[in-house]
Amino acid sequence: MIAGKPPFYSKNWRELFSLITDKPLVMWKEFSAEASDLIERLLEWDPKKWLGSGSNGAENIKKHPFFDSIDWAKLNKWELPAPFVPRVAS
Repeated sequence: MIAGKPPFYSKNWRELFSLITDKPLVMWKEFSAEASDLIERLLEWDPKKWLGSGSNGAENIKKHPFFDSIDWAKLNKWELPAPFVPRVAS
């Protein structure tokens, strides 16, 4: 979602599987260090090492530096403005 496209893509499912299993993940240079780290930790091969897979689950994801600017209490109460509001044609 950050880049607007998935890290691996092909219309052919066999080729897509091959890309996922054989091609290394390459981060865009425009990504912040925090964004790159988050993506790498979420796409880790070993499920035991996935960010959020430990005993604290989603709390570990929420504590990641990428989300430092988010007030989770306000977000849960729907008190934060949307970061982007699309223009809708009338």
